[in-house]
Amino acid sequence: MISPIRDTSKNRLHTIGFVVGDLEISHAFNRLATGHVGLGKTGEIYIVSASGIPITNLRYKPANTGNEESIGSLIKTEGVKRVLNHEKGTSIYKNYAGETVVGSYLWLDKLKVGVIAEIHKSEIMAPLRRIGYSAFLTLGILFTLCVIISYYVSNHISAPIITIAETAKKIADGDLNHRLSLDLKNEIGVLAEAFNSMTEQLATTIRTLEEKEKSIREAYHELKDTQAQLVQSEKMAAIGELVASIVHEMRNPLSSIKLNLQIIGRKLDRDSQAHEHYKIAIDQVAHLDKMFSELLNYSKPIVLDKIPILPDKLVDMALKHISEKLSVHNTKIIKKFEENLPPVEVDVDKIIQVIVNVLNNAIDAIEDDGKIEIKTRFTEMERQKMVDIIISDSGVGIPEHQLEHIFKTFFTTKKKGTGLGLTVVKKIMEAHQGRINVKSTVGEGTTVVLSLPVKDSK
Repeated sequence: MISPIRDTSKNRLHTIGFVVGDLEISHAFNRLATGHVGLGKTGEIYIVSASGIPITNLRYKPANTGNEESIGSLIKTEGVKRVLNHEKGTSIYKNYAGETVVGSYLWLDKLKVGVIAEIHKSEIMAPLRRIGYSAFLTLGILFTLCVIISYYVSNHISAPIITIAETAKKIADGDLNHRLSLDLKNEIGVLAEAFNSMTEQLATTIRTLEEKEKSIREAYHELKDTQAQLVQSEKMAAIGELVASIVHEMRNPLSSIKLNLQIIGRKLDRDSQAHEHYKIAIDQVAHLDKMFSELLNYSKPIVLDKIPILPDKLVDMALKHISEKLSVHNTKIIKKFEENLPPVEVDVDKIIQVIVNVLNNAIDAIEDDGKIEIKTRFTEMERQKMVDIIISDSGVGIPEHQLEHIFKTFFTTKKKGTGLGLTVVKKIMEAHQGRINVKSTVGEGTTVVLSLPVKDSK
């Protein structure tokens, strides 16, 4: 550097000499570059000339030389290229040592040098990574807390509520015996106890209503049956009076006819044709007399005198009434009685009349050398306990088209039948709150089931 020395005395400007100085600028820049002030552990500042050669010592060993503090080696980094193009700015690139750095560069036009400040990218990103790690850790903790809270909510709130909802659905579907079993000491536990209490009260109320409904239904049916019986009794009483009057008026001349026929019969020769006609006439008179008797029985209101009796005993008593007929027709009786049957409450005479009527029909259907099987059993119909007396024969059977008419008044398939026997049988069974069912197959036989209610079965 050269600076003139001027004489300013005597009011004139006169150069009297020159001062010459030699300044080694690289030493000044080296003090700046080696300070690394504010550049962390990996940062540095270096200055390059217009030709791209560093004029300050370098902190790291260049990738293309073995001299760590070499000055004079050409540097061809992205930062150097840009500063030589008189650019200023910041970018990321590989430095002269091959490390990825964040570099800022500035061209000093007056000094014709470029200043470059670089710091390793890893050091700059370290705070961001720490922030990322902290954020990740925070998110992990939050996620764990969310899982714990969700588990708590699921087990202590959601699951009990779902259980309550499922139980409510079962109860709505009619399962009133289902109860909640939640042992919780919180508001949901209180809710569960209240829910169970409500369900118990609901079940009790429904049971009470069902019992009342059952009582009302039974009372209604009893009232209806009583009303029907009263109407039927009134009708039968009126019919009975009419029939009794007619039968009485007809029996008187019939008795006279029978008496005169018997007188005539004594005078007839037993081998004569007239005696054969006499026998036919006397049989017809007997048939008419039997019809009048059955008609009177049918028209009379049935009054029952019930007593408890074992079903087996009823059958044995009925068999005694027809023992002679069984012997004449050589009919075999097979009894299969169920043990320990409860007693039935019936009018003994009328039920014996029913059994005898059914057995007579069976004997007539078998004719000779047949068998009749009689079984007893316990059963339950429409919540009513019953005893069945089942009478099966090996007779000719009843055609299907006739089976539906057998209980109609005056319908008969017998040559000498009145058509009133089964009608009276059904009437007696209905008076006992019992049932009669008939099944038959032509060529195989007929089965009659008499169902009688057990004593105190309701």
